[in-house]
Amino acid sequence: QGEWNGKKYEDKGKIIKIEPPKMLHTTYLSGMSGKEDKPESYANVIYEITAGKGHNIVSITQDNIETEEGVKHMKANWEKVLESMKNLLEK
Repeated sequence: QGEWNGKKYEDKGKIIKIEPPKMLHTTYLSGMSGKEDKPESYANVIYEITAGKGHNIVSITQDNIETEEGVKHMKANWEKVLESMKNLLEK
């Protein structure tokens, strides 16, 4: 929960499956989406880590995005999250 551009929100979700250190599957409902809190409103978000030569690859998959504008927002958001994660891990 928090505030974004002066608007309060509360996100929701559950952990569906964990396979350390390879995969985390969660559900997600954005408090800013305007969607009703029911199962079909939630997106699946799957984080996967695969080992490369001298590095790891993080992949994120998200479903249940209904519009092109939503896809653009999702991509921009995950780019910021991944860049922050990369900066933190490289310290």
